[in-house]
Amino acid sequence: MATSLTFVIPSYLQGASIIPTLESLNNAVSNWSSSGYTLVLSDSSTTEDVVSQAQTWAQNVNCTLIVDRSETRRPVMDALNAAFAKPEVGSADIVIVTNDDVLLDPESVTIIVEELQQKPNVVIAVGCTRVDPHFAKGARRASAWQMKMVGEIAKRLPSNAVRAEGSLWATTGAFAHSFRFPAERESIADDVELADYVIRNGLRALNLHQAVVYKIPASGVLEFSRQTRRYQNAAKNSKSSKISRWMLIKVASQLWLRDPKGAFSYFGYRSALLLNSRYRKNSTEPNWERAQSTWR
Repeated sequence: MATSLTFVIPSYLQGASIIPTLESLNNAVSNWSSSGYTLVLSDSSTTEDVVSQAQTWAQNVNCTLIVDRSETRRPVMDALNAAFAKPEVGSADIVIVTNDDVLLDPESVTIIVEELQQKPNVVIAVGCTRVDPHFAKGARRASAWQMKMVGEIAKRLPSNAVRAEGSLWATTGAFAHSFRFPAERESIADDVELADYVIRNGLRALNLHQAVVYKIPASGVLEFSRQTRRYQNAAKNSKSSKISRWMLIKVASQLWLRDPKGAFSYFGYRSALLLNSRYRKNSTEPNWERAQSTWR
């Protein structure tokens, strides 16, 4: 019996990224199976551009598109909760959650689906974000270096580590359909909330650094400060983000030797966060708006 597959993507903004993401998604699914699949798009963009583009795209691929559109901007957790409530999620064997501004590696779906099939006692399988190599220089170098460091840490964690990374993760349809993010209260981040839930309830997770999505690094100090705030809040408030100081030093040292320009940019930007009150505020406030410079 074929494995039924449903994707969930929360979408925002003006649709600048959605088609490259959907094309990469379809390519990754095609590498795994020729069977059809479902996409639940939980949209709260300011216009209907995202939905319109997705509907046109879905007419030409073996995909059933389900749209849940909000006229007002929803936090990502609310957008995911709306998608998880759909019957198309609950009836799926496997649900894969990703973002609307990434490119899926051609092998990512195959890796994450096959690992979940082989380990039925695992509830969550977490993929890994990598730097899009076409956007890793200039003003983006500091953010790219930070993303590389996070990816290198993921490689060193055990396969059964519970890790928070919201750009790519998968679970069973039954779990997604029954799980809900906490509503109407300030949160660390959706992926951190989920990882902490898994830890708190003694569930099994799988760290799959081989299942990859590619993301554009943030550009400039202001957007770098917003991205860094995510890491800082997660490290401070989450049980799922704890890593040893020795591992952090080791990974940073190795990356410094491989990419000294990126390291200098990174630590230069970090210094700017300490010296400039505007950047420092952005690096600590719970503001989860998307970085405009990551649009494709």
